[in-house]
Amino acid sequence: MKKLLLKYKRKSETELLGAYLKGDELAFCELYIRHTDKLVGFFMVKCRDRSLCNDLVQNTFYKLLNSKAFKGNSINEISNYIMCIAFSVWSEYVEKQQKKKSHEEEWLRTHYKEFERHDDTKENRIKILELAINKLPSEDQMIAIKLWRTGKSYQEIADLMNKTAIEVANLIYRAKRNLRGLTGM
Repeated sequence: MKKLLLKYKRKSETELLGAYLKGDELAFCELYIRHTDKLVGFFMVKCRDRSLCNDLVQNTFYKLLNSKAFKGNSINEISNYIMCIAFSVWSEYVEKQQKKKSHEEEWLRTHYKEFERHDDTKENRIKILELAINKLPSEDQMIAIKLWRTGKSYQEIADLMNKTAIEVANLIYRAKRNLRGLTGM
């Protein structure tokens, strides 16, 4: 197997592309291996979230495989082409998040007004907080619920989620920051 993999290491990217288009899937694996670290670095600088970063890398390769230029073998500089796709994937992600955020802010403003009509009681603040928690990303929701509803410690939550206490503390910080943005509290 090692000899087979060494065969691909010596090939240029253009040769690998040609081999993949002829049906050699290991050639694409070599292209993937060569570019994954660069893409991970690019996305980690942008988002600092390993899980999201991995998703964006996958989206980049998915777009690469479905591009007409890739299928037509008309790419001269594969590295540059992949980075252009990565930038496009990042731009689409940011645009989608901005639309999602503006929709969520409008939704929360509408629902917050329902509770504003009453006295600012503890019950109303709890209802607003619960509505806001439901609008958080799934991982932030899970952290918020485990922390505030169960009263578990950071270490207990870390053990449940197979993460370190520091990672949990970072997730809790992010969830609190997102909640402040949604509720204004």
